[in-house]
Amino acid sequence: MNSGDKIKRNSNYLKIFMVFIFLVKIIEIYQADAFEFRDLISIIGVLILFTGFLLSPVLLVTPIKELFKVFSNVSSQSNSCFTLGLLLVIFSGSS
Repeated sequence: MNSGDKIKRNSNYLKIFMVFIFLVKIIEIYQADAFEFRDLISIIGVLILFTGFLLSPVLLVTPIKELFKVFSNVSSQSNSCFTLGLLLVIFSGSS
């Protein structure tokens, strides 16, 4: 299997996982009859982090041991997504 097929497959899995996270959160809000803005911000942060992976497809096929070597070569859009996502997740967890 070439890397193009792996990238396409992994990006599809990641998109499905993103939809799954969103649906689970919607169901949780519906069942609890409560809406916390902090939870919404954390979910948005996680989805933005995953979007950063989708913007740099080479990250989807790189083994974890070599990820930090490749991470310096990712696009500026991915870096901004990672930064924004991490900030949202960190600030949504602090109370």
